[in-house]
Amino acid sequence: MMNFKNRKGFLLLESIIAIFIVGIIMGPFFISQNNILMHLSSGLGRMQRLYMAKDFLLQTILQHNQEEKSNNTVEKKIEDPAVNMVFTQNPIHKTSTLASIKHLELAQVKFGWEWANKGFSDVISFIVFRPPKREKS
Repeated sequence: MMNFKNRKGFLLLESIIAIFIVGIIMGPFFISQNNILMHLSSGLGRMQRLYMAKDFLLQTILQHNQEEKSNNTVEKKIEDPAVNMVFTQNPIHKTSTLASIKHLELAQVKFGWEWANKGFSDVISFIVFRPPKREKS
């Protein structure tokens, strides 16, 4: 057996033990980073769907204001990212405090999606003033 008095460097076993210790210490950091990125991805997807629903709501309100008689319900389905949107525009309910103001309508978009095998839904609402159309003379 050889015995070296002036030893420089590490043995393979020392290197493996050091890597194992670093792995044990860094493991929870990698797991928490993965969880943070998953929540961030979920939040970004939700914000993207929210902006799409807001755009759909505003476009549909503009179309309704241009049409004399329009549907109270309009549906739209988008594939990427997957979202189902339903637009409704109805007069303000009689029990509301805003019912005393004539020609107000409540425009809403209800949108839903699935993520990680769970269903989610949100609603965006606007109050729209829609006076009756004047006849041109």
